[in-house]
Amino acid sequence: MSTLHLVNHSAFTSRVLEEVRHAAQEGDAIMLIEDGVYSALGADIMPFAPRVSVYLLTEDARARGLDADGITSASVRPVDVAGFVNLTAEHDRTLSWS
Repeated sequence: MSTLHLVNHSAFTSRVLEEVRHAAQEGDAIMLIEDGVYSALGADIMPFAPRVSVYLLTEDARARGLDADGITSASVRPVDVAGFVNLTAEHDRTLSWS
């Protein structure tokens, strides 16, 4: 059973990403949305790879003045809203972290 974890708070202002790190299981995915996209700027994402896939919502990155392609690395994959919808369908459940 796989989970899509939605993270909408930055790792720079919240400990939510650390909490997700402990809860996420192999095969899960993390979707950085809203202010969570700022987490892609730091090294906090790296401990997830390769057991958990990490995605970044490009529309939220652009809304915050960030270039999604410029801030992502091999460990963070940018997706648009359609990709986000596909991820929700691919996972058994979705868990929003606040």
